[in-house]
Amino acid sequence: MSSPSKIAKILVQRVNSTGEVEATKTACETFWKESPCFCRLAAKELSTSIKPALDKNNVRFIGIGFDSRFVQPFVQEGYFAGELYVDPEMECYKALQFQRFSFFDLFKKLLSKAWTDANNRSKSLGIKSDMKGDGFQNGGALVIDKNGKALFEYKQEDASQMVNAEDVLKALNIKE
Repeated sequence: MSSPSKIAKILVQRVNSTGEVEATKTACETFWKESPCFCRLAAKELSTSIKPALDKNNVRFIGIGFDSRFVQPFVQEGYFAGELYVDPEMECYKALQFQRFSFFDLFKKLLSKAWTDANNRSKSLGIKSDMKGDGFQNGGALVIDKNGKALFEYKQEDASQMVNAEDVLKALNIKE
């Protein structure tokens, strides 16, 4: 079964422009999510690097999180320039088999160069740190065409890793 078909019937809740989660649920056919530890950095960098090209080519930019307690500050601080949805039961994450890392993995990762570099990039961009919530869940990205076919899939193996913007644009055949 393809990734788009795994999540096509999962119901998620839309986040409005003030960061409030709407009560109405809608089916999710596209999915975009980065890990909570560095999700603000990933959202900001992707919004800056590819959102204008996506808009120019009529491509929707969608982010899906799983904890509605944190979407309002996420929206108010302007970290993500696309549509936001919440999947409180984490059904998309399970269906797409996005991995979690353990508490013991955290100690090794905290000292790694990748985490230090990502943390330094966050600070240089003025991104506020927020380590609340479930920071052990990794995410990923899907690029799905208008017919529901996956053009590109990315799964994080480490929270400090982020999808490559050029790979997303290449999958969409967008040249900047």
